[in-house]
Amino acid sequence: WQFWLIGVGMVAVVFGACGLLFEYYSGTRRTAEH
Repeated sequence: WQFWLIGVGMVAVVFGACGLLFEYYSGTRRTAEH
């Protein structure tokens, strides 16, 4: 259970970081274009 929770937590953190970076870069690109 502990290893499973740790794995799920790491995956969630990775996806969350990727999502924030994607939104950040997409936002900067939008502001740069306009």
